[in-house]
Amino acid sequence: AQISYDPSGTGLPSSDDNVQDALTSTWVLADGAQTTANNAVSIGNNALSVANAALPKSGGTMTGDITFNNGQPVDAGTF
Repeated sequence: AQISYDPSGTGLPSSDDNVQDALTSTWVLADGAQTTANNAVSIGNNALSVANAALPKSGGTMTGDITFNNGQPVDAGTF
């Protein structure tokens, strides 16, 4: 036996429209989630690049010219 449903008494659109709308919404949400994930990866990669380029927190050697602002105090330590 074939089953049919008449949504006309519910005020809802036909079930075909409901399914299409649900599928469309699902794809829109999935696309948004993918975009958000891609953005998070990009932000993480940028943060890693900045961290890798930072000066070491302890130890290490700075080479090259170091430019200070006029009047900036410098504690050069002892030699």
